[in-house]
Amino acid sequence: MLVSSTGSLPRTFPVPAGVKSLSRSSTKGSAISLESVELISSPPKKPQRFTSLSPAVSAGSSRSGSSRSLVSRQWNGNILDRMALLAASRMDDPADVHVVLLSGYDIQWASEAELAEFTALKRLDVSANNIKVEQLCSLSALQELQASCNGIVHIAPLVRGFQELTVLNLSYNKLSPSAIASLSYMPKLARLLLGFNEIAALPKDMSSFRSLEFLDLERNNLKNDAVVPLSTIPNLIELNLSNNEIYKFPKTDGFACLEKLNISNNFFCTEPDVFNLRRLPALKQLLSWGNPVKKQAYEDLSRRVQIVHAPAPVGTLLCRRCLCLPQF
Repeated sequence: MLVSSTGSLPRTFPVPAGVKSLSRSSTKGSAISLESVELISSPPKKPQRFTSLSPAVSAGSSRSGSSRSLVSRQWNGNILDRMALLAASRMDDPADVHVVLLSGYDIQWASEAELAEFTALKRLDVSANNIKVEQLCSLSALQELQASCNGIVHIAPLVRGFQELTVLNLSYNKLSPSAIASLSYMPKLARLLLGFNEIAALPKDMSSFRSLEFLDLERNNLKNDAVVPLSTIPNLIELNLSNNEIYKFPKTDGFACLEKLNISNNFFCTEPDVFNLRRLPALKQLLSWGNPVKKQAYEDLSRRVQIVHAPAPVGTLLCRRCLCLPQF
């Protein structure tokens, strides 16, 4: 609990209802354990709300042993502005802010003009709010953005901003194909997480995602032909298509750089369903558990590709929110 700068009794805020972790069992294959869902697939839990920071706590955030006077004005919890970022980072100068975690604060709007002052902010977590991606475009140094669970459906074309963004997590939203196409304006975007978005269709041409190397599309509603646009991503190395509705991998001349493919928990049944996987020239590893297809169907492919027929033990799984950038 943080104390208001007025020196009066602590002012507390109710804790919003947390997002429960999913325990959905796959109807397309083996059941998913509760542990793995908690580690990987759970939307972020909502923490307790806070007010502004008082000078009383500044000693704990001092540099080189010197005390710092922190923010004394209360933060309006529905707006992502200068006060919110300073309070969350426990800094008093925007130039000193590198990482801000504001997950679950019911933020509705962002002040682009005030965010522009934070020229050193590299990592921002605004998961479980109600904020729009395009409102954050004035964060010129941002490299990682966690924005899952924000109810995002549409994203305006991002013709400016996000020039340094390399990692973007938009899981647990409801993105439209046009919203996904808008992300192509991010020139350095290398890792994109779009799981749990109920996506049934993708932009027809995704060749403008020139820097994208990792794409997560797990637990959407993709079918066979919906995979074809992904083949136009020129430098894609790793693709997760697990837990969709694919029963035959389409014939395509793309995926020139794809090395790792996850098709687990889909509907592949026979050898012809996976035959076109042989056309992927750079493929090194295929994760295929939870499909009714027999192992013999991969006999030719297994001569040059590692076929993984069972998931890794739960203890070896890592939280996806930690697989992005090193701590700053």
